Amino acid sequence: MSEPSFSDAALAAPDLRPGDCWTFAVRVVDADADAAPAAPLVVHSRVVAVDADGIELEVRRGDEDGLRTRMDLRLGVLERELAPGDSLHYTPALAQLRFPLRVGQRWSATVRRSQPQWWQDDELHTEGEVLGASWIELPAGRFAALHLRFGCRMEHGRVDAELWYAPAAARVVRGIEHTRGAADDVGARTEFVLQALNRLRSI
Repeated sequence: MSEPSFSDAALAAPDLRPGDCWTFAVRVVDADADAAPAAPLVVHSRVVAVDADGIELEVRRGDEDGLRTRMDLRLGVLERELAPGDSLHYTPALAQLRFPLRVGQRWSATVRRSQPQWWQDDELHTEGEVLGASWIELPAGRFAALHLRFGCRMEHGRVDAELWYAPAAARVVRGIEHTRGAADDVGARTEFVLQALNRLRSI
């Protein structure tokens, strides 16, 4: 099967609108083989507002109440609510993607993360790379996607992720994240996969 191609518009930051929504299933990849498989966690993400300052999402994990995530117009995370009244803030925005996307593109950044409610802050050192393009089959459908690698290093550990961004879905539609502590070579891996969405874009 031939590698997908994309228009310049598809490789630019997507045009998110209020009401856009996505549903993901999240599961632990390295679960105990002898244990009964756990049901995946269902995560709903919905755009509730878009303005010149950015994008606001409501994110619901399972049956929990919705929490707020605020992004810039290039999908970089500016604020992520952990609980009502308790948020992580990122300066500059924490960006897994760097638009416009191109195969072979690389980037890196240093991001200040703060949690004002607990007077805590630290630095994140991030790097990303667009590895290539491929077709990907998911419960939500078949997508032309860009395959990326993203890493985030911090004082007490790191997160390495393999990601697939589909311009038609305007989101990363699949990801495998490997989280490790500073003294932990094994860590834990989780996978998220797009199950449904309500709007497709032209690529």
